[in-house]
Amino acid sequence: MLIAISTSGNSENVVRGARRARAIGVKVIGLTGESGGKLESLCDIVLKVPSSETARIQECHLLLEHTMVESVEMRLFGKRKGGTVVLIMQARMGSTRLPGKSMMPLAGKPLILRIIERVKRATTLDCIVLATTQKAQDDVLCDIAREQHIEVFRGPEMDLVERYYQAAREFKADIVVRLPADNPVVEPQEIDRIVKHFIGSDDDFSSNTHNILKQWIS
Repeated sequence: MLIAISTSGNSENVVRGARRARAIGVKVIGLTGESGGKLESLCDIVLKVPSSETARIQECHLLLEHTMVESVEMRLFGKRKGGTVVLIMQARMGSTRLPGKSMMPLAGKPLILRIIERVKRATTLDCIVLATTQKAQDDVLCDIAREQHIEVFRGPEMDLVERYYQAAREFKADIVVRLPADNPVVEPQEIDRIVKHFIGSDDDFSSNTHNILKQWIS
């Protein structure tokens, strides 16, 4: 399908593209002004804004474009809980069980870097945040995060819930994806699967850990 947009309906490149699309059997949806121009006869569906003023036509086209995209999202993902999807990964150098684990080498690079590389392959995330502590020993983690162009939040060391909560507020998260940054084989496609499931469901919480709520509720 080709969506062809021209306020006058006579843009040479747009008309040429529509002709080529029809020649190879591609459906064409046209967005034009009230005249329709040359584009109208080349479209399977044409949406004409009843105005000859370019600014008014463009404003209406913008609304139509957003409406079409939203309709596609609804068909693909179902009910949209909506908003910003933020993955927050927790990491610190002061682990008591394995101190400094986030900087331990994995295939020639620090563990935290390998995890960030994998997480960035997920396609459903609007923002990735490293949530670490305010201690100087965690500066190295912040440096790597910034080098990888992800966000950084620094909060309390021992109150992990507060750290997540404040990070979510800082980056205006509507949906929070929680990831402990000590899993070297985090799967980007699994992140996407869970996010899509959550968005398309009526659930308030989703997890790929079996019976996780039963572990919390006695």
